[in-house]
Amino acid sequence: MMGDNYAIIGFSSAEEMYNEMSAFYENQIEAMICYIKKLGLDQGTVKELIRGYNGLGNVDEYLEKYDDAEW
Repeated sequence: MMGDNYAIIGFSSAEEMYNEMSAFYENQIEAMICYIKKLGLDQGTVKELIRGYNGLGNVDEYLEKYDDAEW
């Protein structure tokens, strides 16, 4: 998540967001969930989520990258 999104998820600065998200990986997950919900991306399909998060590029290309990622 880009630092300029700090206010969307309730932080007072990008530095605060970085510090909190660096402390525990659970904080990163919670911040990402908050971000997705704040943007209303939790109401649609996976393709809609990817389009909303990554922009208007080729969604199928992004899906392929996510499928190939090692989680």
